[in-house]
Amino acid sequence: MSLLDLSTPTMQTIGSAWLDPAKERPILERLPLVGPLLTKLYEAQQGLVMHQNAGRQELPQVRELVAQTKALDADHDRYGRGLHAIVTGMAEIADEPEVAERYRALRTALFPTGLDINRQSYLAQAGEPALREGRLTDDDRRLLETTKLLTPVGALSLQDVVNRLAEVARALGDAEATKLRLRQERANESSRGPARREWARVVSHLIATLDLEDGLSDEDRRRILEPLESALTRAAKARARAKQKGVPFDPDAEEVAEESGA
Repeated sequence: MSLLDLSTPTMQTIGSAWLDPAKERPILERLPLVGPLLTKLYEAQQGLVMHQNAGRQELPQVRELVAQTKALDADHDRYGRGLHAIVTGMAEIADEPEVAERYRALRTALFPTGLDINRQSYLAQAGEPALREGRLTDDDRRLLETTKLLTPVGALSLQDVVNRLAEVARALGDAEATKLRLRQERANESSRGPARREWARVVSHLIATLDLEDGLSDEDRRRILEPLESALTRAAKARARAKQKGVPFDPDAEEVAEESGA
């Protein structure tokens, strides 16, 4: 088990207890070898605070992608709503039952769950065009091509609208994938950042030095180390969960997921 598998808040909590005069500090201070290390631990704790504050700031590129995905999602949803409404309207105004049925079948192929796709994730919306193409029959395609819409800027076929919807969905998927990749890279860099490495280095040295202290009772040793050992056990389980899911392990993200019940 690695100290770097601990989340930053967990590191902060453990270190704070060791430095707190009302908790473990009096025990550590009276140990001749460990006592002098508390200054280093305090400095490492301060580094964690600065690290966490810096980590809350999104990269400018990520902020731009957040705005871009929101705009693309709005376009995707309005194209979807418009296309669904038009095909529904064509079915309603058709006087021939067989023509009305063709439009209803087309609507089912385009939107098998209605407009639920607009409530799905960005990546799910991006994957829908390929699935939609697989659902369309030759009759559906002819209907898309031959149904024309007159607009102030010219004529559009329903196929043109479907193409626009697909283009926006793919652009949304590309932007979202890039945003997620940049956030994951930032998380990976942050989880192994210099402040966290320094905290792990100091704490590792402190733990090793405890073994050299002759005046440390078993009870005091447990009081000092049990919270850390419990936290490391939880972190190991979190890493195993991430491995099972096939996703990179991010200690701070795992803690947020655990708190939210995810």
